Amino acid sequence: MNTDIHRRQSVRVTVLVAMSFCLSAPIHSQNKTAGSTPEISGPKRIVDQSVSETIYKNGAGRFTLTVPAGWRSNDDIVEPKFGIGGLSSPDNEAQIDIQQIPTETNPIEFAKKFDAKGDSLFRSYRRLSESKLNVAGRSCEVLTFAWVQERKTAGETIVLRLVSRFVLIPNGYSIFVFKLLTPEAVAEKELPIFEEIIKSFHSTAPPNLFDKPK
Repeated sequence: MNTDIHRRQSVRVTVLVAMSFCLSAPIHSQNKTAGSTPEISGPKRIVDQSVSETIYKNGAGRFTLTVPAGWRSNDDIVEPKFGIGGLSSPDNEAQIDIQQIPTETNPIEFAKKFDAKGDSLFRSYRRLSESKLNVAGRSCEVLTFAWVQERKTAGETIVLRLVSRFVLIPNGYSIFVFKLLTPEAVAEKELPIFEEIIKSFHSTAPPNLFDKPK
């Protein structure tokens, strides 16, 4: 019995470590071989984010979100190049990495290009759906996919079946990319929560600051 409990705890820790690692990788380079470890160099990035009760504030992106009670900001999963924020659920079964990527490509084309490269970015990449979402008057693209990662712990290979959902929000000459990562087994529970968080997006930037000329 004790052996079974220890094994389940080891698997859970491995899942959380792998989730955090995958979220810390850039959007274009998340496919890692089994047993690989992240490269860490340079000082830790200072992230301007906080959660007060159920309000998440992001200083770099100039926006707020409403999150469920118990969610917290997580600097450890912020991607080092374009990352501006990160959120984790109380049980760590859902994590959200937030990036702001400079680009003049619209969310539709961005999603298509990403989907076309999915097989090379993620092992066993499988697109589950592609849809649209209106967030604070902005037309956003939503891409949901499943993928697999293997991790080794205590000489045992653990197969992680994961689901990711990317929400691409246009922001003038950039795109906000909100990336949910969660185990496939709890995806049905976590995806609706993620959608409600995204729908609560509220820009705190001055009006028209990031608007493109028409």
